Amino acid sequence: MTIVQVRIWRKRLVWRSGSSFPSGTTSNGFTVTDGSGNTAACSFTVTVNDSEIPTITCPANVVVSNDPGQCAAIVTYSVTFNDNCAGANLAQTAGLASGSSFPSGTTANSFTVTDGSGNTATCSFTVTVNDTEIPAITCPANVVVSNDPANARDRDLFGQLQ
Repeated sequence: MTIVQVRIWRKRLVWRSGSSFPSGTTSNGFTVTDGSGNTAACSFTVTVNDSEIPTITCPANVVVSNDPGQCAAIVTYSVTFNDNCAGANLAQTAGLASGSSFPSGTTANSFTVTDGSGNTATCSFTVTVNDTEIPAITCPANVVVSNDPANARDRDLFGQLQ
């Protein structure tokens, strides 16, 4: 019976059959030495493509009343994301950032998460600010006028000739 010694080489780690390989390309090299000192070598690469789309969650549509004395409201919200590999980035593609002063009306907010392999996911929601503040008005005091006997025309409430 011949005993064969197998040496496995790689730059940093030894990856054996059945190992969980990281996303990207991993080089694997093998050298076999028999009992007489004869050697043979081979190498190959394992490429793992990350095709899993990241996840992203936007809040439900937000409806608020305006802040007192303002035609807007400060609105805060949270957008969460996750990916199976490190390095995903979140970008706001429309709307205003959390904590901003949102104007009366409806503002559409959109977000995209992109992972290191270029996979993307998006979500959107709206922020509606309703102007619910009652307007204020100041009326003048009551006006009392008498007609001018020399002038038969009447005056309106503000003393103007009609």
